[in-house]
Amino acid sequence: MTQTVSTSCGCAVAQPIIDAPSKTEMTSFRIENMDCRSEEALIRERLGALDGVSTLAFDLPRRTLFVTHEAQALGPVEATLAEIGMKAQRQEESQYGMAVQNQPPAAPAQGTTIPMASNHRVSYRIDNMDCPTEEALIRDRLGKVSGVDKLGFNLMQRVLTVDHNLPTLEPIEKALESIGMKAQHQEAKAGITTVLQIAKMDCPTEEGLIRGKLQGMQGVTDLQFNLMQRTLTVRHMPQALAPAVQAIESLGFETQVQTTDQPRDEQAPAQATSWWPMAFSGMAAVSAEVVYWANGGNHWVVVVLALASIATGGLSTYKKGWIALKNLNLNMNALMSIAVTGAMAIGHWPEAAMVMFLFALAEVIEAKSLDRARNAIRGL
Repeated sequence: MTQTVSTSCGCAVAQPIIDAPSKTEMTSFRIENMDCRSEEALIRERLGALDGVSTLAFDLPRRTLFVTHEAQALGPVEATLAEIGMKAQRQEESQYGMAVQNQPPAAPAQGTTIPMASNHRVSYRIDNMDCPTEEALIRDRLGKVSGVDKLGFNLMQRVLTVDHNLPTLEPIEKALESIGMKAQHQEAKAGITTVLQIAKMDCPTEEGLIRGKLQGMQGVTDLQFNLMQRTLTVRHMPQALAPAVQAIESLGFETQVQTTDQPRDEQAPAQATSWWPMAFSGMAAVSAEVVYWANGGNHWVVVVLALASIATGGLSTYKKGWIALKNLNLNMNALMSIAVTGAMAIGHWPEAAMVMFLFALAEVIEAKSLDRARNAIRGL
């Protein structure tokens, strides 16, 4: 744009109009359901496409997002966060001990060393990092390494993320080795990330069965299990999602793909448990023992009671055991099924019924205790 200006000699001269520089500001958001890299990637993708947003900074341990933006972009930023299911709450800068300046920073004094911004990120799988004690030890050790700027911990998945500006990873890996941490460098995986909700995935037995089915599948590059939330995060090529879901469902697990606008900490419905079959199974197993001792040995009533107990209390164990055997996986369900079948084959009917009932009861109690733990964690 130009404007006409009159000079002292009466001539009209066209001069360009220079627009004032856009005023930028920084806003911090507390996002309760932002706790892993998949949420960070989603937010980067959506906010990075907005006009007026210049930089994004993430602090996953504190679930905080810092956005540098033009004043008119604040509304679209908040609307976009709400649209993708992020529970964002705007916070004052004073809470973080920082002041936001709209003016460009002053030039540093001569001789001042400007710290280099982090331009590298590396992830490590550390098998023996599973509690806050190891986290504190690693923070203390790596905090003394020059060039390490930020650490991110995921104790559930035993993953450490390091932001640094070092030329090599040797100082980081030597520091971890010096404190006994078995760190394995994780290469960046290509593809997209999908979170699957698996209702009956409660313990490492199910995890091992699913891992054995999906590992090596074409297009699947990474698996991350969260047994507390009953979720599986899959890194995969776009065409590999449907076969992966079908493979999991072939193991007898109901699988649901989480949509990106679904809150990640939404409380899953409690798994209903029918106690009547379990009670009948227990009474039948005890009755089989009583009749066996009263008769001084096996009797057709003992066999009937034992079969009734196993059918009502242990049918699900047999089903899981058969699926595991078909997939060449000798997990606990497969071993229990083999043991009970063997006991029946050699005539130990009461023992077979009692063992199956106790195992099924233990599984129900374990599932209920995990549900209580999940609900307690969500309530924090």
